[in-house]
Amino acid sequence: MSTYITLDELNNQEAEKFIPLLIIYVIYMVIGTLGNGTVLLVHPKLKHSDGRHFIPYLAAVNLTSSLIGSCFSILLIMFRVNFYSQSRCRFGWYIVTLTQTFASFILVVIASDHYRRICKPHSKQMNKRVRICVLLSTFFLAAMLAIPLPFQYKVAENYRSEYNLTTYSCHRSASSDPTIDSLYAGVLMLAGCCSTVAIFVLYCKIGQTLRRFVERGEQNEISMISLDSKVKEGVDNKGFEEHSSTTNTTVPSSGAQKKRTEKEARKKQVNHRHHVMTHFVKIFIMISLNYLLTLIPSAVIVVHQSISITFWNSLNDAQEVGLTFFSTLYIAHNIINPFIFAFMDHEFRAKLRYIITSVKCRQWFCSCK
Repeated sequence: MSTYITLDELNNQEAEKFIPLLIIYVIYMVIGTLGNGTVLLVHPKLKHSDGRHFIPYLAAVNLTSSLIGSCFSILLIMFRVNFYSQSRCRFGWYIVTLTQTFASFILVVIASDHYRRICKPHSKQMNKRVRICVLLSTFFLAAMLAIPLPFQYKVAENYRSEYNLTTYSCHRSASSDPTIDSLYAGVLMLAGCCSTVAIFVLYCKIGQTLRRFVERGEQNEISMISLDSKVKEGVDNKGFEEHSSTTNTTVPSSGAQKKRTEKEARKKQVNHRHHVMTHFVKIFIMISLNYLLTLIPSAVIVVHQSISITFWNSLNDAQEVGLTFFSTLYIAHNIINPFIFAFMDHEFRAKLRYIITSVKCRQWFCSCK
């Protein structure tokens, strides 16, 4: 026996289950806009640095990906069973895949650029023209990888006998070839794995180079201290002999003061090397965790739903909400990147504090008038 209910009422019932996800997606939009927007605002005011050239491009792509991903996810929830637009369905999946893939490729480019500047500083570095060509090439590759998505997803009709209604939802097409879908999912997984491995390998090599730099500095520091002690010992013995033979000879104090100043300067250099190494380790750990906790779950679910066409139909409400959350964790990846690559930069934080202080001072001055 069927229950009388309209399609809009059924859609509201389905959407109510995903209210927690709607709140999370709104939070994603706010944090992504503030974080990446701040990077785009502050970065042009920083001093010219070759190591920061790709950061605004990454922030722009992350901002686009977080906004589009959040809006499209909200759209899919708000129109669970009455999603009529075929073009919005296909274009939404295409642009989400394009922006996320492009952002992942930019991370590889940033890691490669850091590797060349730190590990091979005397080799030819990327100039402005090469950087633009690399960005265009990665964008073209991401666009090519996302082309099959519009053919895999469409607005599908499903008859619900318990309500005597025909629903319309945007998901993977049941008429698509499972072999082709699995092959395409494998290509995406291969691209993701290659990007992840490339980033890990490049940053590991950077870490090894920085470690050798720190150890070389420590060894130089130890040898300099040993040399200072021998020189000091020789000066003391010589001074003692001269004092025993000639009581009028005195050792000037300026030499000891100079040695103390040089020793303090070398100690500061060693501390700076340790600080650089510690800072790099923190960034590397955060990049690794960001990849493992945000992109891997999304990729696993994408591959699984490509293999099993009835994947989402076999889930209960709680499982569907939970797996939907994990499948959209790629949005969190885009809002974490600016905090890793920009907000952990000391010069960036200093410039941001200066801008905030200047704004507050201007507001206070205007209020006093």
